[in-house]
Order: sequence, then structure tokens, then C-alpha cells
Amino acid sequence: MATLSPTVCRTAARAAAVATVTSDGRHQPGIAERTPAHLIFTVYDLTAADPAGGYLAQQLLEGI
Repeated sequence: MATLSPTVCRTAARAAAVATVTSDGRHQPGIAERTPAHLIFTVYDLTAADPAGGYLAQQLLEGI
């Protein structure tokens, strides 16, 4: 089973929290919006893949 590094978990947690819209015709570039639900990694998803990585992701998300 693959192990997620702390950097990957941090990156996934940040990406799941906020996505930046570059330009879609309705929004101005750089406006931060919520990530679509199908792109959000849950702590459960990360824990299933790697228990230590899931715990780290949970700690990072609670700090956001």
C-alpha cells in the first residue's frame, strides 16, 4: 500500500479547502471559492489510504 508523505497530505488539505478560480466568464480572476464537492478529499478517504497521513490531514484541516 502506498504511503502519502506529509507534504502530499498538506497539499491535499489546502487544495480541498479553497480553490482559486482563474477565469470562467462569470468570476473575476483570483476570486477564491469552495472546491466542488466531488474534488474534496475527506479525512476518511486519506485515513483509508494511510492512517498516519489521514491523522495529519485531520490536524491540518482543524487548524484551517
